[in-house]
Amino acid sequence: MKQRLNIPEGHEGTVWHYRPSARRHASHRHEELEVNLVVAGEAAYLVDGRRHLLQRGSMLWLFPAQDHLLLREGREFEMWIGVFRPRLAQRCAQNAGQPELAQQSPAGTFNRQVDRRACDRLVALCRDVVAARGRDDAALCNVILNHLLLAAWTAFQDAAAPPPLPRVHPAIAEAARRLQDQPQRGQTLEQLAAAVGLSPSRLSHLFSEQTGLSITAYRNRQRIERFLELTDADPRRDMLSTALAAGFGSYAQFHRVFKQVMGTGPRAWSRIEVGKP
Repeated sequence: MKQRLNIPEGHEGTVWHYRPSARRHASHRHEELEVNLVVAGEAAYLVDGRRHLLQRGSMLWLFPAQDHLLLREGREFEMWIGVFRPRLAQRCAQNAGQPELAQQSPAGTFNRQVDRRACDRLVALCRDVVAARGRDDAALCNVILNHLLLAAWTAFQDAAAPPPLPRVHPAIAEAARRLQDQPQRGQTLEQLAAAVGLSPSRLSHLFSEQTGLSITAYRNRQRIERFLELTDADPRRDMLSTALAAGFGSYAQFHRVFKQVMGTGPRAWSRIEVGKP
């Protein structure tokens, strides 16, 4: 699914600090170049059929033609995300002689571990972008974004290349997409297995092995995301009807899963969200 990012008018990109309690997008791609810099915890990404394990210091680049999906994340997971409009990526690619920055899906692996000093410098630049955006200073923000993009790419190149990534079985990638696209459907394991061409036991085993989550846990995460999307669309809708529309069978099930995934109960979370500036 191609997504339109919310980048302020006149800005050549943006950055934000991501935590698991933040509202997440499902499998998507966008015209902007993206870089993820992990500062705490662990997570797993699925990018065009390959599973990337992320930990503190991981830098993952995502290019415009690549579908990407956050499969799982620990409660302590945090990262900075930077996105850059095509014109900025193209200009930096030309000025630095780095054509990959302007490509849609370059060959190679773009997940490496950067050293602590480089990570700290990049986080400081991300904070500077946020500060400039808060002052509504688009010119300063664009200067820092340009610096951030080139500094992040330099840190990536200086980092050691990782070993080759194993490819996720196509049927597992397809099952993940089906669960993500329609989390509210009550599709049984047998129906899902038939749809992707595996036996139920084989699908269950491979899914857990390659994503780190059981099918039930993954489906529940997608239902929580669907609940958050529906809440965004209509904040006045009552919590029970929204949970049922997201695919949960009862409020008790919804409450239990919500607390497991989000780290707090839905009503406590709702009060936190309302209190945000």
